[in-house]
Amino acid sequence: MPSSVTVTVPATTANIGPGFDCLGAALSLYNRFHFTPFTPLSDSEPFQISVEGTEASRVNTGPGNLVYRAYLKCYARLGKPAPPVHIKIHLGVPLSRG
Repeated sequence: MPSSVTVTVPATTANIGPGFDCLGAALSLYNRFHFTPFTPLSDSEPFQISVEGTEASRVNTGPGNLVYRAYLKCYARLGKPAPPVHIKIHLGVPLSRG
C-alpha cells in the first residue's frame, strides 16, 4: 500500500429537466476519503475510521462501514490480504442526499 491515498467524490444531482435519469451533474460539494497504513494495537482491530463533518456522528465506524467494506473487496479482487488501514472521512455532502 502506498504511504497514503486520497479519494475525492463529488455530490451529484440527477433528473435534470427532460433528461430524467439520463442527465446529471457533479456539484461543488465533496466527500474525501484519506487512506493511510497504520500499525494496529491488536489483530482484532485491523482498521481505524475517523469521521469529520456536520453529520459525522451518524456514520458507522465499525467493520460494516461501506468505505471499509469497499477497501476489503478491492484487495480481495486483487487476491491480496488487506493491510491495516486508517480511514479518515471528511463529509462535505449531507448524508442520504447528493
